Amino acid sequence: MYLKEATVEAVLRRISAFPIGSEVILTFAWPPGDPSVSPVGSTLADRSARAGEPWITFFTPQSLEQQLRDLGFTRVDFLTPAAARERYFDHRPSDLPAPRVATIVSAIR
Repeated sequence: MYLKEATVEAVLRRISAFPIGSEVILTFAWPPGDPSVSPVGSTLADRSARAGEPWITFFTPQSLEQQLRDLGFTRVDFLTPAAARERYFDHRPSDLPAPRVATIVSAIR
């Protein structure tokens, strides 16, 4: 979310040249105004921008998966809110809420 889209593509293209079995895990931001993430996504983006780290690149899970598959990644998995809640949030205090949308993806060559 902090890199220009051309830079994201260049990094993913470079990683796609790594040996079969290589994996990349990254976070991404949904497009502003997407009803699936508003207003939480825009609030986080606003806070990040005020801290000097504006979000400049956005993906939907579908567009990111397509880009990864076009680059030769054969397995693409998104950490769903349900899986994140089960793995990381069920046994902790509620001061850090679980994500409401998928924002983490794993891609394997």
